[in-house]
Amino acid sequence: MLGFGYPAGFGSDGWEERFVVALFAPDGKPLLIDRRIRQGARVLHGSPLPVTWGGVHLLSGNRAFFQVMDWVGNDTAFEKWAYDLSTGTRIDLELPKPPRTSEHLGLVETLPLTGTPLSVVHWSHHPGNQGHAVFAMINDAQRILWHLTVTNELTRIKDSDLQNQTRKARADGSLRSGTNLGQFDILLYKSRRRIRLLAATDKRGWWKITRRDESPFDWQQHRPSPKPSVPLLNLPIADEIDLAPTIPALKHPGWIHMGGDDRINIVDTKSLEIFTLDRSGREVGRDVVQKTVGDDLEAIMAWEVLQLAYMEHGPLKIGH
Repeated sequence: MLGFGYPAGFGSDGWEERFVVALFAPDGKPLLIDRRIRQGARVLHGSPLPVTWGGVHLLSGNRAFFQVMDWVGNDTAFEKWAYDLSTGTRIDLELPKPPRTSEHLGLVETLPLTGTPLSVVHWSHHPGNQGHAVFAMINDAQRILWHLTVTNELTRIKDSDLQNQTRKARADGSLRSGTNLGQFDILLYKSRRRIRLLAATDKRGWWKITRRDESPFDWQQHRPSPKPSVPLLNLPIADEIDLAPTIPALKHPGWIHMGGDDRINIVDTKSLEIFTLDRSGREVGRDVVQKTVGDDLEAIMAWEVLQLAYMEHGPLKIGH
C-alpha cells in the first residue's frame, strides 16, 4: 500500500515542513518512510513544494508512481516518483509518449494487465481547443507496443449540462480489466462506445494487440452501483453516543473506520490503541499502532492516512 501525506497540512506556510511517502507491506510493516523538506512557495498564496499532482498510478511488474511538482533550481518541474512495491526501493521511470502528442499531454490513468508484463496508459491531449483521448500499451522496458488516438473524445460538448454529466462520469475511469488474460476495455463517454481489446503473444513470443469487438456504451445506464452502506452499530441513538460504558479504556477517540463485516475500529489518539467492536458495541479486539510503525510520529501519521484511504476495502487488520 503506497501513499503520501503532508503532516503539517497541504497548504502550510512554513519553510521547513515535510512531505512524507510511505509504503506498507500487506502485514502492515513499513517498507519505506521517505521524508522530504518542503520549500516555501515563491508566489503569493502558493503552497510549499513538493506537492503531488493526481493519485498513485500502478504499472505491471509490481511498480507504482505518482507525479510530483518540485523545485529545480529557481523553477518548478514535474517529476515521476516511482517505486518497486515489493522492496520499497525508488526506481527510475520515464513513460514514453505516443507519436505526435509531445505537447499538451496529460496523464489520466494506468492499468496493469495482470499476468503480463504490459500496462495500458491513458493520456489526454489538448492541442488548441480540441481534446483527444490517447491510449497506449507499454511493456516493462517502457516501450510502446500499440497506441490509439480517439480524436475529439475530450473536446468540450456545447450542451453545458451534458458536458458536466460526462465529465463526472469520466471520473470512474476509461480503462477496465477483462475477465480473460490480457483482455481490457476502453470506455468512450462522449461517443458512447466500448472497445474491447486483447493482448496476446504470437508464435514468435511477440505481444500483439487485437481489437475483439466494439459495442455501444451508454454510460448513463452503466454507472457503478453505489457501495452498500455498512449497518450502524446497535448502540443507543441520541444526540450523542456515549461509548464510555462500552469501552472504558477508550479515553481519546480519534478517527473511526467502518469495516465490511459489521465491525468498527476506533483509534485512541493518545495511547494509539485500536479498539475493534462488533455490531452490538462489544469490544472484540485491541491492537497498538506502534507494533507496526514504531514510535515515529510521522510514520504513525502516514500510517493513519493510508488506512483512511483504504477504509472501504474491509476492516483494519495489523500485526496478524
